[in-house]
This record gives sequence, C-alpha cells and structure tokens, in this order.
Amino acid sequence: MDATTLKPTGEKVMALLAGGGYSEYVAVQKAHTMPVFFDDWERSAAIPEVWCTAFQLLNLVAKVQPTETVLIHAAASGVGTAML
Repeated sequence: MDATTLKPTGEKVMALLAGGGYSEYVAVQKAHTMPVFFDDWERSAAIPEVWCTAFQLLNLVAKVQPTETVLIHAAASGVGTAML
C-alpha cells in the first residue's frame, strides 16, 4: 500500500506503533487503527495500550487455555484489571 495515495477522512483514530511512539501524526496501515472513543486523547489512548497488552500477554505469550488458572500480579493496575 502506498501511503501517499491515502486521503484523510477527518475521522479521529489511534494506533499502537511497533516499539512505541508518541506523535500527533503518523503513517500507519488502516487495519492497525481504531476509532477514538472519548473526547480526550488520554482516556482513548489507555484502551489500546492496556487492553492490547493484556491480550498479547495472555494469548500470545502465555498461551493461556480456558481450563488453566492464572495468577495476576498487580491486578489493580490497568493491565491487571484488563486481564481480569
């Protein structure tokens, strides 16, 4: 996909960047974006960072199965809460 051919739609979206990143504007594949859910960026940004981290840890790293039990350290943290 050639990023120079894409046209802005005006829709507010966010994306997680490989290796992390903080920027107002980035070039990213459309499939890697998600809509901004709240009026402020801070609350919206917490959703993909926390929930995607929890998903990756449980499913891709630990490969937890439905019959297994998981001990979640710091369950009151953002990622811990998402894992619950």
